[in-house]
Amino acid sequence: MKVVFGYIAWSEQARRWHEGIVQRARALGWEVEGFCLTPGTPKPCYHFDELDRRWRSRDPELVELQRRLKKALTGADVFWNFNGANVHPAWLAEFDCLNVYGCFDDPETSTGLSKPVAPYADACLIGNLACAPLYQSWGVRHHAWAPLAFVGDDAPASLTPEQVLAEERPLELVFFGERESAWRRDRLDLLAREFPAAMFRGRGWPGGYVSAEERQAAYRRARIGWNLHNGVGPVNLRFFALLANGVLQICDNKCRTGQALALGEEVVGFDSVEECVELTRYYLEHDDDRRRIAANGLRAYRERYSEERIWQYYFARFAEWCGNKEQLKREAQSWREPSRRTTLEKVSALTQDVARKLGYERRPEESGAELSAGAAVPYLEREEAGGINLAEKEARAAEGGFFEWPNMVALNWACTRLIGEARSILELGGGTGCFASEAAADPGRSIVCVDRDLDALAWARVHRAKSNVKYCTEEEAKFLGGRYDLVVAVDVIEHVSDFNAFLESCCALADRAILTTPNKRRHESFDTDGPPDYYQHVREWSAGEFYWVLRCYYAKVELFAMNDVYVPELSPITVTSRLTPLVARCSHPIKGVGAGASARGGQP
Repeated sequence: MKVVFGYIAWSEQARRWHEGIVQRARALGWEVEGFCLTPGTPKPCYHFDELDRRWRSRDPELVELQRRLKKALTGADVFWNFNGANVHPAWLAEFDCLNVYGCFDDPETSTGLSKPVAPYADACLIGNLACAPLYQSWGVRHHAWAPLAFVGDDAPASLTPEQVLAEERPLELVFFGERESAWRRDRLDLLAREFPAAMFRGRGWPGGYVSAEERQAAYRRARIGWNLHNGVGPVNLRFFALLANGVLQICDNKCRTGQALALGEEVVGFDSVEECVELTRYYLEHDDDRRRIAANGLRAYRERYSEERIWQYYFARFAEWCGNKEQLKREAQSWREPSRRTTLEKVSALTQDVARKLGYERRPEESGAELSAGAAVPYLEREEAGGINLAEKEARAAEGGFFEWPNMVALNWACTRLIGEARSILELGGGTGCFASEAAADPGRSIVCVDRDLDALAWARVHRAKSNVKYCTEEEAKFLGGRYDLVVAVDVIEHVSDFNAFLESCCALADRAILTTPNKRRHESFDTDGPPDYYQHVREWSAGEFYWVLRCYYAKVELFAMNDVYVPELSPITVTSRLTPLVARCSHPIKGVGAGASARGGQP
């Protein structure tokens, strides 16, 4: 199988780095051919708007680039656009090989890079482990994670786990990376204040850059290395370089990290910088634990993420996709030259796109009857629809849709970042186990996932089995007894008729809760006196209504929301916010609340 590896050369160093990947792959016996996608190298890649404008005007450099690329793909089985830039989607239909779009983007850069191109590829390799729901929201159906494990000379070939267990390392802490992005800078500056002896280098640090040789030498001397992303992740080279050098990695995006490495065994994960500080102090003081996890991390790199292993992984994905190439090409979106639009049409399209991303779509009215302006409408609720979770998902998947809605996957992933120190967790209305399986990445947690849909539970036991998750019915959960550190209900309360009994149960079951629900003020069409637009919802609340209802049960309630419903990242909000869904972190149940639920066995 021949793979053409397309890359961007924004600098001469970048060109050498990408060509080094190709050369090492060929030395391992893989048929990989490099192709530079930067006309007039070196220079930055084109933002898609510029790429589109240049292609529409048939810019001579782009025309020549397309001609050379088409020639290079003659006889190739796969074209992998590794960096995801400088290839116009209009070209893909002319390539007979499998078109694989690759990108290692942060969500904030996706609009001008991956979003305009990825849906037109036959399949996608997504470098950011947290961005799968975002790509799915664009219509990408065939995708896999792309581990950025091409660390090259940053992986010392002679280092063994036995050495890591035995050797002394004089450098306590290290971080190589920029500190100029605002959100990461605040967290890094806190670490720098707490650990003044740590080595920080890169753009924005007083010590500036170090050479590759200095970086490699520092990694070999370092005990602990931090890995902090700008936002969601993991997605960077640092993730693998720390493993390859036997450095204990303390990495953010805890649960997503736990999908790639065993938390507490091969890597240490955290969700807040305060947690990172505590973990750093612990492992500086408990060197045997540090050595054990660092040695296991090196084993994980050698067994799963070395360049030999990673090329095996990539070629297995290519072979799988090539086996269904015709189907993948039929399912990929087809590029059509957009017609010229007026400014008003462009603004309208942009507004609709933002509304869609935030979940603001309005469903067609179920009845043709329209209410006159100002008509008095009594508040109306729906009857409970019951548990039909699995049946709907299977029907949707059978029609070519997603089994799990991408925005719901992102929401469940985002909620895991609020778990904190909770060890025993009860999830109510867990359905097919999306939250439970993600939260279970931390082996120190014990999770009971309750649902009324027996078929959904059976599916979860097969497809999302975890040693620290028990999927069960309400009746089965009663026999487990006891209280929990945390109760979680993701988009459940709007389905429940007696929310008072439900919240009393939550208070009886745990001192802390994570509760989510749609914001009815997400769009004026939903901000009504009821009934809710969606037939399964009994009622919906605004942020303020949700907050004050919860404050009747908990002394402390904090509200969060996702700025993009497909990106698993939460930001604090106020009671006037229109962002959706609403995510509440609740604690300190009000005394006396939940007594009735305790008498009922603590079950809703």
